[in-house]
Amino acid sequence: MKSINRQLIVCGSAIAIGLGGILTQSAFAAPTGGLPSGTGTGAAQERDVEAEFSENYNNGIAAYVSGDYAKAAKAFKKATRLKRRSGDARAYLGMSQFALEDLKEAQKNLEKAIKYETTITGAWEKLGMVHLKNGESASAQAQLDELEEILATCSAPCTNEYEIQASIDALASAIEGAGAEQSFLILPEPPRDRLYRRAARLVNAEDYEDAIEVLEGLVAEDARDADAITYLGYSHRKLGAYDVAKGYYFAALAIDDNHAGANEYLGELYAELGEMDKAYAQLAKLDQICPFGCTQYDDLKSVIDEHEKSTVDG
Repeated sequence: MKSINRQLIVCGSAIAIGLGGILTQSAFAAPTGGLPSGTGTGAAQERDVEAEFSENYNNGIAAYVSGDYAKAAKAFKKATRLKRRSGDARAYLGMSQFALEDLKEAQKNLEKAIKYETTITGAWEKLGMVHLKNGESASAQAQLDELEEILATCSAPCTNEYEIQASIDALASAIEGAGAEQSFLILPEPPRDRLYRRAARLVNAEDYEDAIEVLEGLVAEDARDADAITYLGYSHRKLGAYDVAKGYYFAALAIDDNHAGANEYLGELYAELGEMDKAYAQLAKLDQICPFGCTQYDDLKSVIDEHEKSTVDG
Protein backbone atom coordinates (compact mmCIF):
# COMPACT_ATOMS: atom_id res chain seq x y z
CA MET A 1 0.00 0.00 0.00
CA LYS A 2 1.34 3.37 -0.99
CA SER A 3 2.28 5.85 1.69
CA ILE A 4 0.00 8.87 1.40
CA ASN A 5 -0.86 11.86 3.53
CA ARG A 6 -3.92 10.50 5.36
CA GLN A 7 -4.17 13.53 7.64
CA LEU A 8 -4.46 15.81 4.63
CA ILE A 9 -7.13 13.65 3.06
CA VAL A 10 -9.43 12.99 5.96
CA CYS A 11 -9.11 16.02 8.15
CA GLY A 12 -8.77 18.86 5.66
CA SER A 13 -11.49 21.24 4.58
CA ALA A 14 -11.94 19.93 1.04
CA ILE A 15 -14.90 17.72 0.26
CA ALA A 16 -15.28 14.26 -1.22
CA ILE A 17 -17.98 13.54 -3.76
CA GLY A 18 -19.67 10.18 -3.38
CA LEU A 19 -21.98 8.32 -5.74
CA GLY A 20 -24.87 10.57 -4.87
CA GLY A 21 -22.99 13.75 -5.78
CA ILE A 22 -22.59 15.01 -2.21
CA LEU A 23 -21.11 18.49 -2.21
CA THR A 24 -20.65 21.27 0.31
CA GLN A 25 -19.32 24.80 0.16
CA SER A 26 -15.87 23.55 1.18
CA ALA A 27 -15.52 22.07 -2.30
CA PHE A 28 -14.72 25.62 -3.36
CA ALA A 29 -11.79 25.83 -0.93
CA ALA A 30 -8.28 26.07 -2.34
CA PRO A 31 -7.36 22.69 -3.88
CA THR A 32 -4.11 20.87 -3.21
CA GLY A 33 -1.09 21.30 -5.46
CA GLY A 34 -0.62 25.07 -5.13
CA LEU A 35 2.18 27.15 -6.56
CA PRO A 36 5.03 28.35 -4.35
CA SER A 37 4.96 31.96 -3.25
CA GLY A 38 7.64 34.41 -4.25
CA THR A 39 8.42 38.02 -4.97
CA GLY A 40 8.96 40.25 -7.99
CA THR A 41 7.98 39.49 -11.56
CA GLY A 42 8.01 35.75 -10.97
CA ALA A 43 5.58 36.16 -8.09
CA ALA A 44 3.26 38.26 -10.25
CA GLN A 45 3.27 35.56 -12.92
CA GLU A 46 2.52 32.95 -10.28
CA ARG A 47 -0.42 35.02 -9.05
CA ASP A 48 -1.74 35.23 -12.62
CA VAL A 49 -1.46 31.45 -12.99
CA GLU A 50 -3.08 30.98 -9.58
CA ALA A 51 -6.00 33.21 -10.55
CA GLU A 52 -6.50 31.43 -13.89
CA PHE A 53 -6.27 28.06 -12.19
CA SER A 54 -8.84 29.02 -9.54
CA GLU A 55 -11.23 30.33 -12.19
CA ASN A 56 -11.08 27.08 -14.18
CA TYR A 57 -11.25 24.95 -11.03
CA ASN A 58 -14.35 26.72 -9.72
CA ASN A 59 -15.97 26.66 -13.17
CA GLY A 60 -15.37 22.92 -13.21
CA ILE A 61 -16.93 22.47 -9.78
CA ALA A 62 -20.02 24.43 -10.84
CA ALA A 63 -20.37 22.36 -14.03
CA TYR A 64 -19.85 19.09 -12.13
CA VAL A 65 -22.54 19.97 -9.59
CA SER A 66 -24.98 20.84 -12.38
CA GLY A 67 -24.31 17.53 -14.11
CA ASP A 68 -22.58 19.04 -17.16
CA TYR A 69 -19.67 16.61 -17.05
CA ALA A 70 -18.33 17.49 -20.50
CA LYS A 71 -18.02 21.15 -19.48
CA ALA A 72 -16.55 20.11 -16.14
CA ALA A 73 -13.93 17.90 -17.81
CA LYS A 74 -12.96 20.74 -20.13
CA ALA A 75 -12.52 23.16 -17.21
CA PHE A 76 -10.54 20.69 -15.10
CA LYS A 77 -8.29 19.87 -18.08
CA LYS A 78 -7.41 23.56 -18.29
CA ALA A 79 -6.78 23.61 -14.54
CA THR A 80 -4.43 20.61 -14.70
CA ARG A 81 -2.49 22.22 -17.53
CA LEU A 82 -1.78 25.11 -15.19
CA LYS A 83 -1.05 22.90 -12.17
CA ARG A 84 -0.10 19.47 -13.38
CA ARG A 85 0.27 18.10 -9.86
CA SER A 86 -2.97 19.41 -8.38
CA GLY A 87 -4.41 16.25 -6.88
CA ASP A 88 -7.88 17.74 -6.41
CA ALA A 89 -8.17 19.04 -9.99
CA ARG A 90 -7.00 15.62 -11.23
CA ALA A 91 -9.61 13.93 -9.03
CA TYR A 92 -12.48 16.00 -10.41
CA LEU A 93 -11.19 15.55 -13.96
CA GLY A 94 -11.13 11.79 -13.48
CA MET A 95 -14.59 11.76 -11.91
CA SER A 96 -15.98 13.86 -14.77
CA GLN A 97 -14.42 11.48 -17.30
CA PHE A 98 -15.91 8.53 -15.40
CA ALA A 99 -19.36 10.11 -15.71
CA LEU A 100 -18.70 10.46 -19.46
CA GLU A 101 -17.75 6.73 -19.64
CA ASP A 102 -14.19 7.59 -20.68
CA LEU A 103 -12.81 4.89 -18.43
CA LYS A 104 -9.22 4.86 -19.71
CA GLU A 105 -8.67 8.58 -19.15
CA ALA A 106 -10.64 8.47 -15.90
CA GLN A 107 -8.40 5.74 -14.51
CA LYS A 108 -5.23 7.58 -15.49
CA ASN A 109 -6.30 10.84 -13.84
CA LEU A 110 -7.76 9.22 -10.73
CA GLU A 111 -4.52 7.29 -10.19
CA LYS A 112 -2.56 10.51 -10.61
CA ALA A 113 -4.90 12.32 -8.21
CA ILE A 114 -4.17 9.75 -5.52
CA LYS A 115 -0.45 9.90 -6.26
CA TYR A 116 -0.57 13.70 -5.90
CA GLU A 117 -2.33 13.38 -2.51
CA THR A 118 -5.81 14.57 -3.37
CA THR A 119 -8.19 15.45 -0.55
CA ILE A 120 -11.14 14.16 -2.58
CA THR A 121 -12.09 10.70 -1.28
CA GLY A 122 -14.38 10.26 -4.25
CA ALA A 123 -11.20 9.60 -6.24
CA TRP A 124 -10.84 6.19 -4.57
CA GLU A 125 -14.54 5.49 -4.99
CA LYS A 126 -14.62 6.27 -8.70
CA LEU A 127 -11.32 4.46 -9.33
CA GLY A 128 -12.89 1.40 -7.72
CA MET A 129 -15.89 1.84 -10.02
CA VAL A 130 -13.57 1.97 -13.05
CA HIS A 131 -11.98 -1.30 -11.97
CA LEU A 132 -15.42 -2.88 -11.57
CA LYS A 133 -16.43 -1.82 -15.08
CA ASN A 134 -13.19 -3.36 -16.34
CA GLY A 135 -13.97 -6.60 -14.54
CA GLU A 136 -11.16 -6.11 -12.00
CA SER A 137 -12.97 -6.92 -8.77
CA ALA A 138 -9.77 -7.41 -6.75
CA SER A 139 -8.55 -3.92 -7.70
CA ALA A 140 -11.96 -2.45 -6.82
CA GLN A 141 -11.76 -4.12 -3.42
CA ALA A 142 -8.29 -2.63 -2.92
CA GLN A 143 -9.77 0.87 -3.35
CA LEU A 144 -12.49 0.04 -0.84
CA ASP A 145 -9.81 -1.12 1.60
CA GLU A 146 -8.00 2.21 1.11
CA LEU A 147 -11.19 4.16 1.88
CA GLU A 148 -11.84 2.12 5.00
CA GLU A 149 -8.29 2.79 6.19
CA ILE A 150 -8.77 6.52 5.54
CA LEU A 151 -11.87 6.47 7.74
CA ALA A 152 -10.20 4.35 10.43
CA THR A 153 -7.21 6.70 10.68
CA CYS A 154 -9.25 9.91 10.67
CA SER A 155 -8.37 11.78 13.85
CA ALA A 156 -11.20 13.24 15.90
CA PRO A 157 -12.92 15.43 15.08
CA CYS A 158 -13.16 13.81 11.64
CA THR A 159 -14.62 16.74 9.72
CA ASN A 160 -15.55 14.82 6.57
CA GLU A 161 -16.49 11.47 8.08
CA TYR A 162 -19.88 11.56 6.34
CA GLU A 163 -18.35 12.01 2.90
CA ILE A 164 -15.81 9.22 3.46
CA GLN A 165 -18.55 6.87 4.65
CA ALA A 166 -20.71 7.80 1.64
CA SER A 167 -17.88 6.81 -0.72
CA ILE A 168 -17.36 3.57 1.19
CA ASP A 169 -21.07 2.71 1.05
CA ALA A 170 -21.34 3.52 -2.67
CA LEU A 171 -18.31 1.44 -3.65
CA ALA A 172 -19.21 -1.44 -1.32
CA SER A 173 -22.72 -1.54 -2.81
CA ALA A 174 -21.33 -1.55 -6.34
CA ILE A 175 -18.89 -4.36 -5.52
CA GLU A 176 -21.67 -6.40 -3.94
CA GLY A 177 -23.92 -5.84 -6.95
CA ALA A 178 -21.18 -6.79 -9.39
CA GLY A 179 -20.50 -9.94 -7.39
CA ALA A 180 -24.15 -10.94 -7.55
CA GLU A 181 -24.26 -10.43 -11.32
CA GLN A 182 -21.10 -12.45 -11.92
CA SER A 183 -21.62 -15.23 -9.37
CA PHE A 184 -22.98 -17.59 -12.05
CA LEU A 185 -19.68 -17.47 -13.96
CA ILE A 186 -16.40 -16.81 -12.16
CA LEU A 187 -13.36 -16.90 -14.41
CA PRO A 188 -9.77 -16.71 -13.19
CA GLU A 189 -7.88 -13.55 -14.07
CA PRO A 190 -5.53 -14.16 -17.02
CA PRO A 191 -1.89 -14.30 -15.85
CA ARG A 192 -0.89 -11.57 -18.32
CA ASP A 193 -3.49 -9.17 -16.90
CA ARG A 194 -2.23 -9.91 -13.41
CA LEU A 195 1.34 -9.09 -14.49
CA TYR A 196 0.17 -5.85 -16.11
CA ARG A 197 -1.51 -4.77 -12.89
CA ARG A 198 1.62 -5.60 -10.94
CA ALA A 199 3.81 -3.62 -13.34
CA ALA A 200 1.46 -0.63 -13.13
CA ARG A 201 1.54 -0.71 -9.33
CA LEU A 202 5.34 -0.84 -9.34
CA VAL A 203 5.61 2.07 -11.78
CA ASN A 204 3.15 4.16 -9.75
CA ALA A 205 5.17 3.37 -6.63
CA GLU A 206 8.33 4.51 -8.49
CA ASP A 207 9.84 1.04 -8.03
CA TYR A 208 11.21 1.13 -11.55
CA GLU A 209 13.79 -1.65 -11.30
CA ASP A 210 11.21 -4.23 -10.24
CA ALA A 211 8.76 -2.84 -12.82
CA ILE A 212 11.36 -3.38 -15.54
CA GLU A 213 11.74 -7.02 -14.54
CA VAL A 214 7.98 -7.62 -14.84
CA LEU A 215 7.71 -5.66 -18.09
CA GLU A 216 10.61 -7.52 -19.66
CA GLY A 217 8.72 -10.74 -18.97
CA LEU A 218 5.64 -9.37 -20.72
CA VAL A 219 7.67 -8.30 -23.76
CA ALA A 220 9.41 -11.69 -23.87
CA GLU A 221 5.96 -13.26 -24.28
CA ASP A 222 4.79 -10.72 -26.86
CA ALA A 223 7.47 -8.70 -28.63
CA ARG A 224 4.81 -6.50 -30.28
CA ASP A 225 3.18 -5.33 -27.06
CA ALA A 226 3.59 -1.58 -27.59
CA ASP A 227 2.13 -0.76 -24.17
CA ALA A 228 4.65 -2.88 -22.25
CA ILE A 229 7.50 -1.61 -24.41
CA THR A 230 6.44 1.99 -23.77
CA TYR A 231 6.40 1.43 -20.01
CA LEU A 232 9.85 -0.13 -20.24
CA GLY A 233 11.03 3.10 -21.84
CA TYR A 234 9.29 5.15 -19.15
CA SER A 235 10.88 3.13 -16.34
CA HIS A 236 14.38 3.37 -17.82
CA ARG A 237 13.94 7.12 -18.35
CA LYS A 238 13.00 7.57 -14.70
CA LEU A 239 16.22 5.77 -13.79
CA GLY A 240 18.19 8.18 -15.98
CA ALA A 241 18.95 5.72 -18.80
CA TYR A 242 17.86 8.06 -21.59
CA ASP A 243 19.41 6.20 -24.51
CA VAL A 244 17.84 2.92 -23.42
CA ALA A 245 14.50 4.65 -22.90
CA LYS A 246 14.66 6.25 -26.33
CA GLY A 247 15.29 2.87 -27.91
CA TYR A 248 12.16 1.44 -26.29
CA TYR A 249 10.04 4.43 -27.35
CA PHE A 250 11.25 4.06 -30.93
CA ALA A 251 10.46 0.33 -30.79
CA ALA A 252 6.92 1.01 -29.55
CA LEU A 253 6.35 3.62 -32.25
CA ALA A 254 7.65 1.22 -34.90
CA ILE A 255 4.79 -1.07 -33.87
CA ASP A 256 2.18 1.68 -33.51
CA ASP A 257 3.17 5.13 -34.77
CA ASN A 258 0.02 6.60 -33.19
CA HIS A 259 0.65 5.21 -29.71
CA ALA A 260 -0.25 8.24 -27.59
CA GLY A 261 1.74 7.16 -24.55
CA ALA A 262 4.94 6.49 -26.47
CA ASN A 263 4.66 9.83 -28.27
CA GLU A 264 4.06 11.66 -25.01
CA TYR A 265 6.93 10.02 -23.14
CA LEU A 266 9.34 10.48 -26.05
CA GLY A 267 8.45 14.18 -26.06
CA GLU A 268 9.05 14.38 -22.31
CA LEU A 269 12.45 12.74 -22.79
CA TYR A 270 13.39 15.33 -25.42
CA ALA A 271 12.26 18.14 -23.10
CA GLU A 272 14.37 16.74 -20.26
CA LEU A 273 17.36 16.66 -22.61
CA GLY A 274 16.68 20.24 -23.74
CA GLU A 275 15.91 19.15 -27.31
CA MET A 276 12.86 21.37 -27.52
CA ASP A 277 12.35 21.25 -31.30
CA LYS A 278 11.92 17.49 -31.05
CA ALA A 279 9.68 17.84 -27.99
CA TYR A 280 7.42 20.23 -29.90
CA ALA A 281 7.38 17.80 -32.84
CA GLN A 282 6.00 15.10 -30.52
CA LEU A 283 3.42 17.57 -29.24
CA ALA A 284 2.34 18.27 -32.82
CA LYS A 285 2.08 14.53 -33.43
CA LEU A 286 -0.19 14.14 -30.39
CA ASP A 287 -2.33 17.01 -31.67
CA GLN A 288 -2.89 14.94 -34.82
CA ILE A 289 -3.55 11.74 -32.87
CA CYS A 290 -5.98 13.45 -30.46
CA PRO A 291 -8.00 16.00 -32.50
CA PHE A 292 -10.41 16.45 -29.58
CA GLY A 293 -7.69 16.55 -26.95
CA CYS A 294 -6.26 13.87 -24.65
CA THR A 295 -4.36 13.61 -21.38
CA GLN A 296 -1.14 12.67 -23.17
CA TYR A 297 -1.17 15.95 -25.10
CA ASP A 298 -2.01 17.93 -21.97
CA ASP A 299 0.74 16.29 -19.91
CA LEU A 300 3.43 16.78 -22.56
CA LYS A 301 2.41 20.41 -23.05
CA SER A 302 2.70 20.94 -19.28
CA VAL A 303 6.20 19.44 -19.25
CA ILE A 304 7.25 21.64 -22.17
CA ASP A 305 5.75 24.75 -20.55
CA GLU A 306 7.51 24.01 -17.26
CA HIS A 307 10.82 23.54 -19.08
CA GLU A 308 10.41 26.79 -21.03
CA LYS A 309 9.51 28.66 -17.84
CA SER A 310 12.49 27.26 -15.95
CA THR A 311 14.76 28.27 -18.86
CA VAL A 312 13.42 31.85 -18.82
CA ASP A 313 13.61 32.12 -15.01
CA GLY A 314 17.11 30.67 -15.01
